[in-house]
Amino acid sequence: MPWMSDVLRAWSLVQGQWRVGMAGVVSADYAAWAAVLRPFGLWRRRIIEALRVFEAEALREARERERAEQYYGDADYAASVEEAIRAES
Repeated sequence: MPWMSDVLRAWSLVQGQWRVGMAGVVSADYAAWAAVLRPFGLWRRRIIEALRVFEAEALREARERERAEQYYGDADYAASVEEAIRAES
């Protein structure tokens, strides 16, 4: 899958392009993603589809972190608890 290296490159380029609301991260900023990826020739259907899978996982992870921070009230403690839970799995 040689195109997968393009997906990873695209993902690294768009890491800071997210829509954020009062409840935290809401979705990817697709207009910004297009603006960043087009000059590199990476705004292609197959790459976008793969990025949407990455986006879904990133959003799930962000929501879990936000819930842990709300519950424990401390981001560092919440991260250590999450890490401990993953280690047990």
